[in-house]
Amino acid sequence: LGVGSRKLSTARNFAAKHRLPRFYASYQELVNDPDIDAIYVATPHILHCENTLMALKAGKAVLCEKPFSINQKEAGKMISLARKKQLFLMEAMWCRFNPCLKMLSSLLARGTIGEVCNLKADFSFICPYLPKKRWLNIKLGGGTLLGVGVYPVSLASMIFGPPERIKSNVFMGKTGVDMQNSILFEYSKGQEAQLTSAFNYNGDQRAIIAGTKGTIILHKAWHRALKISIRFPDNKENIIRMNKNDSGLNLQIDHVNQCLRKGRKESPIMSLDESVRIMKTMDMIRKQWGFKYPSE
Repeated sequence: LGVGSRKLSTARNFAAKHRLPRFYASYQELVNDPDIDAIYVATPHILHCENTLMALKAGKAVLCEKPFSINQKEAGKMISLARKKQLFLMEAMWCRFNPCLKMLSSLLARGTIGEVCNLKADFSFICPYLPKKRWLNIKLGGGTLLGVGVYPVSLASMIFGPPERIKSNVFMGKTGVDMQNSILFEYSKGQEAQLTSAFNYNGDQRAIIAGTKGTIILHKAWHRALKISIRFPDNKENIIRMNKNDSGLNLQIDHVNQCLRKGRKESPIMSLDESVRIMKTMDMIRKQWGFKYPSE
């Protein structure tokens, strides 16, 4: 185990805190270590593509934080190299591994609420005004959509797949990034997904999935919900409680380890094709806003 940073002191302090035996003054030194098998990329959004390509070129498996990249073009480069070199690559959409989303997938697969018609999902909170930090810094890939809006977008993708039509609104902040947005996805069979994310107000942070036979509610905060309500037209309600000790972060690492042991190059839960579709969808949303990052 080891950690790399742009500063030796930062890497040394992190290693001491987490009892890691190795630390490096650069990411290149980390990926060049022959005893390191896999790299977890947790740098600012703007560096995800560069750092992932660096690790893949060094022959390492990669787990890359969400958002997978800044745009579809970068995601395509990452996926192309991983497949060319036959190396494992996955987007670290850790909420997909939380028990609440696994339970949701199971309930939908069993037809518990019939045919799904509508999704409402919110990820909004008041973000401290720190313009140089990653959330609000346009040079680091900041903004609500890539920062937290990717969670509702990913949930909609998990339930419905890619949208047929997109309508969206945005409020841009003083630092040049999106501070608040609302998104409507429309699908070929009439389904809709209404998604919101923001850094300037506290939303209800629930996900509500409505179907022809009932409604499922993932309570606050939906991406790691400890309580799921299933409500039916006759006012009957079932409540499912999750184990608070389960963490999507730990379960995600377990999943990656299982994939590596089995020789898999992609995850069956968070596929590379889905990750690139999500990036394409977010590109289309930002195009409606006329919003580009400096690197683009």
